[in-house]
Amino acid sequence: MRAEVVASIQELKDIKEQWNKLLEGSISNSIFLTWEWAYSWAECFINEKRELFVVKVYDDGNRLVGIAPWYKSAIKVGPSFMRQISFIGTPETASDYLDVFTTRGREREVSNYLYDYLFGEASNSWDCVNFQDTRAESLFLLSFMHKHRLQGRYLEISQGSFCPIISLPQNEEEFLSRISSSRSKRFRQDLRTLKKTDEVEIKTYVTEGIEEAVDSFFKLYAEKTEWEGKDLHRFMKRLVANSETGKFLQIDYLLANKNTIGGLLHLRNNDTLSLYLMAVDKTYNPRISAGNLLVGLCILRAIESQFKIYDFLKGYEDYKFYWTNEGRTTQTVCIVQRRALPVIYMMKKMTKNALKTMLR
Repeated sequence: MRAEVVASIQELKDIKEQWNKLLEGSISNSIFLTWEWAYSWAECFINEKRELFVVKVYDDGNRLVGIAPWYKSAIKVGPSFMRQISFIGTPETASDYLDVFTTRGREREVSNYLYDYLFGEASNSWDCVNFQDTRAESLFLLSFMHKHRLQGRYLEISQGSFCPIISLPQNEEEFLSRISSSRSKRFRQDLRTLKKTDEVEIKTYVTEGIEEAVDSFFKLYAEKTEWEGKDLHRFMKRLVANSETGKFLQIDYLLANKNTIGGLLHLRNNDTLSLYLMAVDKTYNPRISAGNLLVGLCILRAIESQFKIYDFLKGYEDYKFYWTNEGRTTQTVCIVQRRALPVIYMMKKMTKNALKTMLR
């Protein structure tokens, strides 16, 4: 095998087709690993303290069999800086299910090669690896950690995020019968209560008008959450521009008498609809939960649209568990080189965690 490093945004721009083709045939397919997501993130967040470190892996037949979507950044440790490898998409866009994606069946082979590459040919170019929010079931990471342990090296594994999901049935009634009777009753009751006094409407934007919808959503988001999210707004605008009229985004509004009382920014990819951001006017009608009502209506629309999975993404917010008790997990793995600065960095982390445990 051999490696090629993509180190510039222009080089990243040129590999869109081969990137997405490999991803679509892998077991790691996720919106957070698409070329569109990675390229938009690079446009917005690569700066003088960061550089792309996307590693393409080819087999002996010169076939592209793996892509590691990484970047390197300068992390301040005391008076010095440490070079850290991270996944593209972290931390600014809160990406989940990150991974090195490969041709199916070659996950272990590519993982072993990348391990040897990082600790061999590329060993002088980094100090720390921080694989944040990696898929818990990642075959790449499983093989990588196994080889690391065989070498007698230390690594730190920590729980990443829990992402509640719903496996969607084929119709509305089946879904409402799955959740508790009290939740189903509350949802129907809130909808009836709102409809008694208001004309209720759900407005959805997918491709047509999506650019304007992104702007109006972030305006609503700033009003209802008191956080403007300027960087995230800019990223979403670039994602729309880079993804065939915004095919990855869906914005849903709950309107009552033409007044917008809530909005959800969804991510669309294959058979999965993911809830990324929510903005709700909690004061509009204190007799109902506008947020839960909006989420419930969007879940029913997802069923109508034949999505298979509704994903709430990372977080332990109560409203997510109002609808489901199942989910997926991620994990974070930190590895350092056997050099003074990285070892000091790791020891500080371990000491800090130990003190937290003792104080609790």
